[in-house]
Amino acid sequence: MKTLATILTLAFTCVASAAGIVCPPNAPANVKLAAREIRRYVYLRTGELLPVVETGKGIVLKMDPALSPQQYRLKTDGDTLAITGGSDVGVLYGAYRYVELLGVRFQIDGDVVPDERLKARPAVKEESGKPLFELRGLQPFHDFPEGPDWWTSDDWKAILGQATKMRMNFVGLHTYPFHNTDLGPEPTVWVGLPEDVNADGTVKVSDHASWYTTAKFQPYGCYRPDKTGNYRFGAAEVFPSDNYGPEVNGADDFPFPKTPAANVALINRTGAMLKAVFDEAHRRGMKTCVGTEAPLDVPDTAKRRLQELGMKPDDPAAIQKLYEGMFTRIRRAYPIDYYWLWGHEGEIDEKRFIANVQAAHAALQRAQAPFGLGICGWGWTAGHFPSLDRALPKDVAFSAINMSTGHAPVSENFSRLEGRQKWAIPWFEDDSVLTSIQLRAGRMRRDAVDARRYGCTGLMGLHWRTRTISPNIAALAQAGWEQGAWSGPSRAPDKPRDLPIADFYADWATGQFGREAGRAAAAIFTKLDGQGHFPAPSAWVRGPGTITINKKPWQAVASEYALVDEFAALRPRVRGAGNLERFDWWLNTFRVTKFMGQLGCARGELDALIERIEKDASPQSKRRLAREQALPVRLRMVVLLGEVHNALLATLHNATELGTLCNIEQQSMLRLKILTGQDAKLEKWLGEPLPAAAQPWKDYRGVPRLVVMTVRTKASKGEALTLKIVALDKQPVKSVAVHVRPLGNGDWQAIPATHVARAVYAAKLPAAREDFEYHVIAETAGGGKLVWPATVPQLNQTVVLTE
Repeated sequence: MKTLATILTLAFTCVASAAGIVCPPNAPANVKLAAREIRRYVYLRTGELLPVVETGKGIVLKMDPALSPQQYRLKTDGDTLAITGGSDVGVLYGAYRYVELLGVRFQIDGDVVPDERLKARPAVKEESGKPLFELRGLQPFHDFPEGPDWWTSDDWKAILGQATKMRMNFVGLHTYPFHNTDLGPEPTVWVGLPEDVNADGTVKVSDHASWYTTAKFQPYGCYRPDKTGNYRFGAAEVFPSDNYGPEVNGADDFPFPKTPAANVALINRTGAMLKAVFDEAHRRGMKTCVGTEAPLDVPDTAKRRLQELGMKPDDPAAIQKLYEGMFTRIRRAYPIDYYWLWGHEGEIDEKRFIANVQAAHAALQRAQAPFGLGICGWGWTAGHFPSLDRALPKDVAFSAINMSTGHAPVSENFSRLEGRQKWAIPWFEDDSVLTSIQLRAGRMRRDAVDARRYGCTGLMGLHWRTRTISPNIAALAQAGWEQGAWSGPSRAPDKPRDLPIADFYADWATGQFGREAGRAAAAIFTKLDGQGHFPAPSAWVRGPGTITINKKPWQAVASEYALVDEFAALRPRVRGAGNLERFDWWLNTFRVTKFMGQLGCARGELDALIERIEKDASPQSKRRLAREQALPVRLRMVVLLGEVHNALLATLHNATELGTLCNIEQQSMLRLKILTGQDAKLEKWLGEPLPAAAQPWKDYRGVPRLVVMTVRTKASKGEALTLKIVALDKQPVKSVAVHVRPLGNGDWQAIPATHVARAVYAAKLPAAREDFEYHVIAETAGGGKLVWPATVPQLNQTVVLTE
């Protein structure tokens, strides 16, 4: 009988050459995927589609048990390039490293494929890669629409697919419990008894739950409920319905399910979604984690069920039984590797927290749960690591997010832990300024270096948004594998929280914008990276990212935004449709922040004028000053707010931008009344309503745009992808169609998209039987055409199939 080592050494060898790609039918799925991925990206970079053959030389994909499971090696010997991994996942990581050598860059929001094609594939020097941390990945934070609350199953699969390409292998979710009426209870959290769980993991009873919806009111003053149809400046066009929220919601689940049966249905739909997402994550070697806060918050329905059994909800036996029910449900419903208990923000009763974790640990055994236990939390958790370490079993993983919304470094208390897993979790972004630009790549490097110095086995980043913080995510992903010369102890005096980052942006900006503009763009991004190096015109005003009122005149702060114009001046140097699309995306992202800054200053100017006018005793003088001084400022404000929307809609890319639109509309405009807060006084002094020019317009007045909202680059065999498409123009487009063909050849098949509502369309592609490519064309009312992606016809969107 052959040993496992012999099987791994001899079997599953794939070869690719100029004549083709060789891959035996019994190769593991990830090795087959590695071959398909190399085939796809060689095609995109050179135009050459390598056929699948059974023999030949070229690129050899194989597993070698002498390597660690995640390790890979690239080595050239004559006309053969060997990509070797310690497992099928290691081979896949090696394939993605080879693709990077072809010039492709992977971001959390999608691939960056250069416009200029290679004339020949580059020679590959010998190199190897081995991660510095066992676990590396993402901690998407539920609670706001900018984040995973609005991610669909396709969004999740797209993001996890990109994380795998970046050689990340962990995703963990914190979700708020029942007692947090501001943000929870969220539908990942179900608390109940084992007997309330069906054999398939569905539940029989449940309290209400909901992720954020546009109809949800958060009592402490976050997003005010509103219908998206009331959104202004064309923003309503990108939402298919007035009540918008997660895909797991039913038609009437706004803001919460309204019946016990609807409560149960929502929890079960959430479980089904998590199963689909986590199954895919596991296929790519990713570890998954969910959890909630402790001490355990017992919802009303669970309390009644305990009382029916003669148990008190706060008894230790009752808490353990509830954990058994929770773990039983998860074991049957969807796969995870860890369940973590978070200490909530603020001080916590340490004895109660420890008792809860111990009860959960015992419940794991009784529920026969095939996953481990962990703890996490804010500053309290890391501050109590020494005593928690003494009290809790060593098989409990310890983790914590950085203090001060990430502005504080990784806790030194990690260094005091021995004999257990320990995961550092820096913040990719700070939620208080959630609508502002936050470039933090230098900070990510420092946190990664500190985490390694403290002996951490895991390195994850907390976030809500995606593309706008993609440099931060890329920097942390890279630092999880390699920490080069930049990892030394020196710190720039003006950036004490950061490590040097110029080399990172030199590569990143060239990939994004091309060689002609890359170096100059890299210098700008390097200047902007770090706390305080670019203004944040939003802040936490009873909610995240609210546009702030600035008492300073714009002339006093305009210089802080000078790099926006400096960056804009590079546009004539950008060559290539893909480079230009990416450049314009970042330029408009900068402009969103700049226009918000101008708007905040204009509102501050208006407030000062109103205060002065109020002190004037003469009604006639009030009327004159209101008309001659205050009204012009108010008219300028509506134009600036329109510019904010136009720039944001010009960055529309995925659910992140939808969430930011919701934030601006339902916080800054509806709650804070950034535009209309002084209208009543102005109208009183003017003796008439404000003119039409002062009112926000409803229609879209920006540049025409065609966007596929969720871009997946992988699909399962037989899967029929459904594309969500937004076609924005001043007048509704005449038609939208998706054009599909097998990868690299064949006739294009046109698939008409169905109009869903407003500017939103949907197109269901045929069930996938082979790798394919596609693009989208919209015919405008004026007789023109819009295309997506911008690189059509040279580069189309490609999709490879997985098993």
